[in-house]
Amino acid sequence: IPHFYNAFYVYKYATGYSAAVAISEKILKEGRPARDAYMEFLAAGDSDYPIELLKGAGVDMSTPDVVESAMETFRGLIDQLEFEGYSTSEATYAVDHCGADWNEQAVKKAQQYLDYMSFSKSGLIDQLEFEGFTPAQAEYGANAVY
Repeated sequence: IPHFYNAFYVYKYATGYSAAVAISEKILKEGRPARDAYMEFLAAGDSDYPIELLKGAGVDMSTPDVVESAMETFRGLIDQLEFEGYSTSEATYAVDHCGADWNEQAVKKAQQYLDYMSFSKSGLIDQLEFEGFTPAQAEYGANAVY
């Protein structure tokens, strides 16, 4: 596909996805202030370079942390699927094509645990992280059921 080789086409998707993961995790963790910063980012339109506008939303794409965090989300999912018995290639394919809402899945898993066991909130978060959810997803799941 020729357009893949023009103007870093594929990299635009990877950086856009990484920024979206960072923004969504900030909103889930910080709530209204992060949401308001995101809305200001959207309202800014093309008034500055995207990398500068993202800093206003609390996402600094000039550091490797944002991309590494997004990749950790994928790594956690792949690790969980491998733990369940799938090969690395099967797990990678599934993660790339599933379209799942992982926050919703964390809530469901948290509720399943509480239906059959007793957990403190921090213990439930630890268990969800052990299951392969990111820290933000685990916290979201625990907060939703407590």
